[in-house]
Amino acid sequence: MTYYGTAPRVIHQPHFAATATFIAREVAKGLMKYQPDVIISVHPLMQHVPLRVLRSRGLLDKIPFTTVITDLSTCHPTWFHKLVTRCYCPSAEVTKRALKAGLKPSQIKVYGLPVRPSFAKPVPPKDELRRELGMDEYLPAVLLMGGGEGMGPIEATARALDNALYDESLGEPRGQILIICGRNKKLTNRLQSINWKIPVQVKGFVTKMEECMGACDCIITKAGPGTIAEAMIRGLPIILNGHIAGQVISSATCCRVCMILFFGSEFFTLACNVVQ
Repeated sequence: MTYYGTAPRVIHQPHFAATATFIAREVAKGLMKYQPDVIISVHPLMQHVPLRVLRSRGLLDKIPFTTVITDLSTCHPTWFHKLVTRCYCPSAEVTKRALKAGLKPSQIKVYGLPVRPSFAKPVPPKDELRRELGMDEYLPAVLLMGGGEGMGPIEATARALDNALYDESLGEPRGQILIICGRNKKLTNRLQSINWKIPVQVKGFVTKMEECMGACDCIITKAGPGTIAEAMIRGLPIILNGHIAGQVISSATCCRVCMILFFGSEFFTLACNVVQ
């Protein structure tokens, strides 16, 4: 409701004007302290106030201001501001929205999403990565995660997978799970205490996500654009088990990258599709 309710300019512009009253002074202090040569914004709420400060101090022509949009397709209008020097868009769809918002073609560059340089390098063979991560070398593996903060229905999805990937008739697993909980220590501790039927590795915050992806055969995650881009680089089939407002990927894009989308809580159905 908040996402769509604040989309019209007539709504969010007064909000930013009011916000500027409270934080413009702190933003100005930061500019004077660090005296940046260039400013890069990677958040939809960090265009209007900094640009207002730069304009009020006559610095618009002296300090280039760049926006790097990190939403793949649909994105909130607050990402766009006519005073930016450059606006880097991850897709043609976002470029259309930028033009519609009033940006000039000369301000817009299409460069895709920024990802960590490590994803441009080859990783060791899958069996070697699995040994390093404490995983079974031969069982098909599902990577389950919810971003750096460990958000979303991770536990419910893991429990559904635990049942679906265990062959009751043979009494043995037919798959395994690597769960990344990020900074969510409570979730990490809770999942580590569960007596799983199949092999499950539970990790907290990791810095070598390219190796975790390289060790697995598919990924289940929330609709975070960065994770989606990284999984696409690794060629992993992607299953989305949650999203927030605005994180909607067009059906054409989904078909091109063979994504499977589940925006809901049908964990049993999701698990069955993983098995298939």
